[in-house]
Amino acid sequence: FIQGNVYREVERLYGFKLEEFLTGNLHHHMFNLKADLDVGGTSNRYETLNVEPMDTQLCWDRSKKYAQTKVSSDLKETEQEALYKFNFDHPKYHIVYNDAKRNGWGEKRAYRIHLSGMSKNLIPENLYNEKAISWARHQIAVTKRKEEEFTSSSNFAMYDTLDPVVDFSTFYADNETIVDQDLVFWLTLGLHHIPHTEDLPVTPTPGNHLTAMFLPNNYFRECPSMGSRDAIYVSIKDSTDPAKGVKLERNGNSRDQCILPKPSLEEDIENNPDLVLESVRSRPTL
Repeated sequence: FIQGNVYREVERLYGFKLEEFLTGNLHHHMFNLKADLDVGGTSNRYETLNVEPMDTQLCWDRSKKYAQTKVSSDLKETEQEALYKFNFDHPKYHIVYNDAKRNGWGEKRAYRIHLSGMSKNLIPENLYNEKAISWARHQIAVTKRKEEEFTSSSNFAMYDTLDPVVDFSTFYADNETIVDQDLVFWLTLGLHHIPHTEDLPVTPTPGNHLTAMFLPNNYFRECPSMGSRDAIYVSIKDSTDPAKGVKLERNGNSRDQCILPKPSLEEDIENNPDLVLESVRSRPTL
């Protein structure tokens, strides 16, 4: 649901009038995800596959040229080299791999990070309340895994914006090497939201969904779904008479459904109170 306030004409800078006494406020949804990827073990590398333009000569007429694209790889060696801000002019793949692991064709067995739903944070860096959300400066950040860096923000972020308990920019300030290390990927997604009447009573999902996907990239010999036992094979009962219908093969699988386990937030906090207290930080609350 939207977070609004009483409508006044002066508020039109910040949103539409949605009901007689209601204004929907412009706001920015942002999410930071922590992905502790271990591809083929904990010794990983982060590399981009850059799609770049190139001019080449026609092989049958060297006096003429034509344009095409090529792929070049760029290994990121330090945490600050790995900081990524989306640039439409420079498309690329983001891959993670263990350099000692190759597939049958000698290619790196990797996973690709694919983000859908990125938006720019417009608050200037290091000014006003921005330090509390320094994780929003980049769409991807890569750091060497450290036990004390387990979240990019804090429960207290909205109360200590000028001097935050967790300042994410300090995670990569030491600019450690990230080659053949246990890596953590911090992924930022977001969208600017100008509420409109169709957001009442509840903001709809279509057009507002964001995704971070981890896709195999030369990791398997073929699409892994080909080996799924949970597949259903449909064939015609009689190829000479399609009117007889089709038959389904379940490959011996049952019709049981997978049910997610019940959430265990209470048990998690009881076993590790620091999830809330945050007392083991470099600047603890206690």
